[in-house]
Amino acid sequence: MAGAAAAYFQALRGGRSAETVKVGVSKGVSMSLSVFIAMALSRMMEPEAYGTYLQVLYVYGTLLVLFSLGLPSCYSYFLARTAPGEGRAVVLKLTVMSIAMGCVFSLTLFVFSDGLAGLLGNAALGPCLRLFSVVPVVMMPVAGVEGVLMACRRSGQLALYVCMSRLLTLLCVVCAARMCGGSPLAVTGAFAAASVVSAAWGLWLSYRPFIGVAQSGSGPGYGDFLRFALPVFYAGIYGFVISSASQFFVSRYFGAGEFAVFTNGFREMPLALVVMSAVGAVLLPELSRLSMTDREECIGLWRRSVYKSAMVVWPVAVFCMVFAPEIMTTLFGESYRCGAVLFRLSSLICFVLVVPFFPLMTALGLSRGFARAHLVTAVALVGLDWLAVMYFPSLTVIAAVSVFTRIMCVVSLLLMVSGATGLSVAQLLPLRLVWRLLPVSGVLCCMAKAVTALCGIESAPLTLAVALAVAVPAYLLLSRVFTDENHEEHEIGESVPEAPETMPESSLPAVSVIVACYNSEKTIGAMIESVLSQSYTDWELIITDDGSTDGTPGVIRQYAARDSRIIAMRTDIHYGGPSEARNMGLDRALGQYIAFLDSDDLWLPDKLRVQMDFIEANGYDFVYSYYEKISGGNSRSGRIVATKKMVGYNDILKSNHIPFLTAIIKRSVVGNTRFKDITQEDFCFWLDILKKGVTAHNQCVVTALYRVSKGSRSSNKFKMAHCYWHVIRHHQRTGLALSCRCMVTYAVEGLRKYMI
Repeated sequence: MAGAAAAYFQALRGGRSAETVKVGVSKGVSMSLSVFIAMALSRMMEPEAYGTYLQVLYVYGTLLVLFSLGLPSCYSYFLARTAPGEGRAVVLKLTVMSIAMGCVFSLTLFVFSDGLAGLLGNAALGPCLRLFSVVPVVMMPVAGVEGVLMACRRSGQLALYVCMSRLLTLLCVVCAARMCGGSPLAVTGAFAAASVVSAAWGLWLSYRPFIGVAQSGSGPGYGDFLRFALPVFYAGIYGFVISSASQFFVSRYFGAGEFAVFTNGFREMPLALVVMSAVGAVLLPELSRLSMTDREECIGLWRRSVYKSAMVVWPVAVFCMVFAPEIMTTLFGESYRCGAVLFRLSSLICFVLVVPFFPLMTALGLSRGFARAHLVTAVALVGLDWLAVMYFPSLTVIAAVSVFTRIMCVVSLLLMVSGATGLSVAQLLPLRLVWRLLPVSGVLCCMAKAVTALCGIESAPLTLAVALAVAVPAYLLLSRVFTDENHEEHEIGESVPEAPETMPESSLPAVSVIVACYNSEKTIGAMIESVLSQSYTDWELIITDDGSTDGTPGVIRQYAARDSRIIAMRTDIHYGGPSEARNMGLDRALGQYIAFLDSDDLWLPDKLRVQMDFIEANGYDFVYSYYEKISGGNSRSGRIVATKKMVGYNDILKSNHIPFLTAIIKRSVVGNTRFKDITQEDFCFWLDILKKGVTAHNQCVVTALYRVSKGSRSSNKFKMAHCYWHVIRHHQRTGLALSCRCMVTYAVEGLRKYMI
């Protein structure tokens, strides 16, 4: 059971993207707290009063799309394409534009509050809207905090902000409802107060990533923002009409009580919103980068996200359809059980929500087409809703119309992407894999339903608990079928080639050379040539690109096309360090021995031959050698760095005596050890290896050339020293006295290497 769960979640992580996981968890917590708010207020307020509060949020959400002008999407898009020194200027300009629009929004909400209340047929709505009018001017300037923190890779801060903001709102509105007898005016005021506090924190977070960063330019101008944002703005308006037109007709023609039933029942499944929001937040900056350098990988990443999202969302959607009455009763009480049919209809939308069109079409320059498709859908939905109200006045019919039009919108977007990319629908979507999920999910949910019926359970919460206890473990076990690596790679086009399990041992390479690279267009060709020129030819070269934005992927593909021993891979996103890329290479490696090389370093022609002879002559599992420093060009300088003859765990604690570019280690010794996502990851990797009792042996000859670069990570000696201390103290957990002695030795050894 534990193995099945691990395999399932490993498949979902797709490149072990910590960014997506953090954002997804935070949005999941936020969505859960929103549901708790709805659950609490549904029980603490009368339906008419609760409906009035929901109408306040409905009006705010509707007008927010209009007054935001699509500006929130500009943050992640432009920050992904500008230099770090221009980031502060980008955020400042967007904040100024958002404040201006927020002031107009607040004034409009205050002045026209009674008119909006009359439009929705609820006189009690006017005072609430006037009180709520302070929210737009404080919240709109922080609408882009998610884009800023995601583009700057601060997903942990974003997760904390999202969760704590929602928790603050929960506490404020619930306390207000309890103390003021469920008054909608009091609850609205509490929501506004929580928004002011959240806005202050969010504005501080938006500028925090740029503290200490030297400004290098003004970045894009206001015109650039508007040219990008307006198509997104139009699509946002049309999209909101699509999502809220039905609510308007219900509120206008059915009353506040029926509006509360419709809003609670016809709500999109929270998990689907969480997953797609997190996926979209991560995909937009990444697809924006990839679309400029590697369109094929751009489509591949998007395609993989569809499959992995479906693995999470589709089974839960099926479960919600089967157990809709129990879910409605558990969440909102028996009086809302009648909304089960609406909840079933809304769950149907989740099957198409897993396709994230917005980030892909934005990255490919199809935002105008995205807007047009939503315009047609919005017009069709409004017309059909009006016909339903006039001739078939039923909440169910209105919900069915909304589902039908949204599915048609997705179909039109899919055809649009297919035409723009020249790929068929079958090539864009992993259809054969995702369709397997439906029958399995259906059978498991029916099995859970049968178990609850046989047990004679009548309580809705207990029914859900038992059903989940039956369905979830069964699905995790069966998920092995969907996470089978060979099927997934064949169907989804994963950029990581899988090792053939049945390859005879005699045909496996002796040495797997692992290389991680990022924006190495100027040096990676020379590095590859140094491996190709080896007199020892029994090797494979695995190069993993960490989301480069220059011509690096093209250089790698050219060499891979020339020599089958070169394997090109690419991470799903840019991780900002070599650990993930190297780990992908280790997972793919077939050789009996593992060697490492950086994209700007070189090997001498006999490097592998002399070291493999040294290994065979002595039976060593781990060897390394001297290296020579070079700078600028590839000419040799005679600056040879000699290291210890033999290194064990206690030796390397005092200083990293094993040059990374010279090491060769037996793959069985590496085992499951992998690089940690920290600075000095190679040093920590050697510590983890030698901690097993292994000894590394020095051949004491020069085999490699190390390029000295001012911009390299190792050029900042003070930072490297701090990271060294962090590794031995926190990762290796050495005592304070030993750590201090090691630090002195490290400093002396570092000075010796620096003087060479």
